[in-house]
Amino acid sequence: MIRSFADLLQEVMRRESAVLADVKVKHAPTIGEMYEGLSKKLLATTFPADLDLRVVSGFVADGDNLSGQIDCMLVRGAGNRIPYTQEFVWSAPDVLAVFEVKKTLTGRAMSDAFEHLKTVRRIEQVALDAGTYDSRSYTMKLTDRTFAQMTGKVKPPQQEISSLSPSDQILLSILTLERISAILVVVGYDGFKTERGFRNSLIKHLSVNLMTHGFSPLHFPTLMISGKFALVKANGLPYMTTLKDGRWPFYLSTSANPLVVLLELLWTRIEADFPVAMPWGEDLEIENLNRFIDGRVCELNDQTGWEYSYVDAAESTFLDREPTEIWEPVELNAQQGIFFLSLHKSGPVALHDPLLARLAADAGVEADVFISSLVETTMVAVRNQELVPITEEFTIVHMPDGRTVAADNSTGRLTRWVLARSRTEPS
Repeated sequence: MIRSFADLLQEVMRRESAVLADVKVKHAPTIGEMYEGLSKKLLATTFPADLDLRVVSGFVADGDNLSGQIDCMLVRGAGNRIPYTQEFVWSAPDVLAVFEVKKTLTGRAMSDAFEHLKTVRRIEQVALDAGTYDSRSYTMKLTDRTFAQMTGKVKPPQQEISSLSPSDQILLSILTLERISAILVVVGYDGFKTERGFRNSLIKHLSVNLMTHGFSPLHFPTLMISGKFALVKANGLPYMTTLKDGRWPFYLSTSANPLVVLLELLWTRIEADFPVAMPWGEDLEIENLNRFIDGRVCELNDQTGWEYSYVDAAESTFLDREPTEIWEPVELNAQQGIFFLSLHKSGPVALHDPLLARLAADAGVEADVFISSLVETTMVAVRNQELVPITEEFTIVHMPDGRTVAADNSTGRLTRWVLARSRTEPS
């Protein structure tokens, strides 16, 4: 369903943007307004009409503090209309997403949009400091689970957060702020001709801003679209990556339909904030995401900041990858299967439990290696020297081909995967 809807939106966007391209107007602000109007029209179709949501333009605010002018905002609640205009001022906690719209996303336009959207983060910080968010109630289960999947550690109670390493505390803070802050989106109807060119342009912008405040992962746009390519943040809402040697691969690129990526972000946020189920469909096809920028918390001259590294590759690397792939559950070996069955039956397993040592020996590896393999499934994490489940509905299946697979089946995705395979495989 989500892909059919995104394909329809993409076709409408293609047709309507072609119409706009034929308009004989050279006035840049008017051209901008045309594409902003098209974006509002498309965005308004992406959420249920009965939700308390609107699409407006204007400013994100906390008191008298305003962001820069925002082309398009997805908002809830009530805002204040600026007299004699079509612009609104909206309180930061009630802004779900903001959009910076460009007809063509050049390197300069991308840099400008990147910097402009930081004004939204600045206002959100003002609102946080003023306690404006305190009256809102947020469900943090997605953030808590993401932290556990990324680090292999369950988030401790609030009074014990200081027991985490400084880098884990910063990571948790970033993930928490990502959950309550607005989704930042840059939309370029046209732009870079290759995925690698898109990536390299952002690296150029970062390289001229070394040692500059305001470039933490939180300040990166959640999504940047340039024609048929997208750069997206892996903050667990919904895209997620695990830490690699202490580094967070937090920015990814893809040639999958950018509108699918956008809907994934918006629908995940809507479901987190409202008692509604979005029409995901079978959800068995997922975007192929290419690792791009890794971040690591570091200390320099007694100051804490972020150190970035990026993955470079020839354009052929991106061309050789399919835009999407079929989702697969985790395949378990025999010893892992025994562990998860025990976990499901008896509950948390202590790290020093003889069961783990015995299973590790049977697998021919050291106990710590076996434990790491369990954590790498992202279905368990460590809490108080125990391995505990972090899934909502853990399900394990023994397949006819002899494999044992497992996944969180809270959305029914594993069930749909098994049924799909039973329809396509010979009996």
